[in-house]
Amino acid sequence: MRIAPRGGCGTSGPDGITAFRGDGPAEVTLTGDAYDLYLAVWNRGDDSNVTVTGDRGLLESWHS
Repeated sequence: MRIAPRGGCGTSGPDGITAFRGDGPAEVTLTGDAYDLYLAVWNRGDDSNVTVTGDRGLLESWHS
C-alpha cells in the first residue's frame, strides 16, 4: 500500500505489517482525505470517498 505524499510503502504478510520507503510500483493505492483513508484502512464505514487503484482484493484482505 502506498501512502502519498511521502512515498511510504508497506506490505502485509504472515509476520504482520512492514513499512518502508520506496519508489517501486504499488499493488494498491488509496487516495483521499486523511480521515476517509483512516476509516477505509480500518474498515470503519463507507469507503466511497476513497479512490482505490489497483488490487482492491488486497484492501479487502487487510480487512479480514
